[in-house]
Amino acid sequence: PCCFQIHDNRCRLTKRMMNLVAEEQSLLDSLEPLFARILAKLLMLSLTKRLTVLKINEFKRSFGFPDDYILRIVPKYPNLFRIVNESGRRSSMAVELLHWEPDLAVSTIEASAKKLGTPPRFSCSLPSSWVKSWERFHEFESIPYFSPYSESRGLVEGSKEMEKRNVGLVHELLSLTLWKKFSIVKLGHFRREFVLPDKLNVLLLKHPGIFYVSNKYQIYTV
Repeated sequence: PCCFQIHDNRCRLTKRMMNLVAEEQSLLDSLEPLFARILAKLLMLSLTKRLTVLKINEFKRSFGFPDDYILRIVPKYPNLFRIVNESGRRSSMAVELLHWEPDLAVSTIEASAKKLGTPPRFSCSLPSSWVKSWERFHEFESIPYFSPYSESRGLVEGSKEMEKRNVGLVHELLSLTLWKKFSIVKLGHFRREFVLPDKLNVLLLKHPGIFYVSNKYQIYTV
């Protein structure tokens, strides 16, 4: 009864519910620039600066995108995005980045370092008694930080530099989400787009001070 009322044998929303709908619409309108920013950063992180709509839909809830983000966001930023569909199949429809935004090509790690006036570095959340883990973390930190927005084609697969880049990219993806977490299975669906290793779970478990991996409800989440 707080949502619906019957009037002349017709069902309609109550004033309270109509106010909630209007409030939701107003909130989505105010968040459009943020949605556009996140979408642009995702495309900038991808190898081809393009992601299929089907794959974006897999994680749209994690980034807070509204269901109608394709109609709501993409047409309003024609300088940033365009819809492409070279094959004509619905499954191949994709959003492509048209313009590289240097101001957006700054990771959370880099933004934090700039505020502190320090070199970019990861924070570590491990007990002080985990001596060997701390040693591995410090060894990892001795490798120069590689921005996930930088071109990675010159990095050698399996190298420490590539590992640093992969850790940075996953960290940035998680930082863009609402709850700072992601299903590892879903994240694995984007290996090709984000040039991530096949054994992604091995990479994540190798860095317990940076990532926490959970198996709650038998769903692996980072």
